Amino acid sequence: MKKSILFIITLLLSISVSAQTAIEINSWIYRGTAEFKKGNFQEAIKYFEKVHEAYEKNGQKNEQHGTTVFLLAQCHSSIGDYSKAVEYGTMATEMLKDLVGENNEDFALLLLNPHCRRINIQS
Repeated sequence: MKKSILFIITLLLSISVSAQTAIEINSWIYRGTAEFKKGNFQEAIKYFEKVHEAYEKNGQKNEQHGTTVFLLAQCHSSIGDYSKAVEYGTMATEMLKDLVGENNEDFALLLLNPHCRRINIQS
């Protein structure tokens, strides 16, 4: 009985932490995108790096993570940090290729426009 209660409490806490993390991630994406649009690339990098770190910590590789890494590449390119831009661009390309497949038309679309949300990720 005690083990069942501890399991349920642990499960509820992990769900709560996941929900909080998702809310934080969405907030960081929103803020990073707003700064990116204003041309405040250093500020955008701070938010996008938080998103990237959160996904990495959770071991998540998804389209939103890949798009964020592409945005990191664009920010670094915009401030002249080309080595970081190439690093993040390569990482995002590999991540998205793994998710959608390099023969998927959406993969090419993503490479041209990382803001594109018309993706049908195959499981």
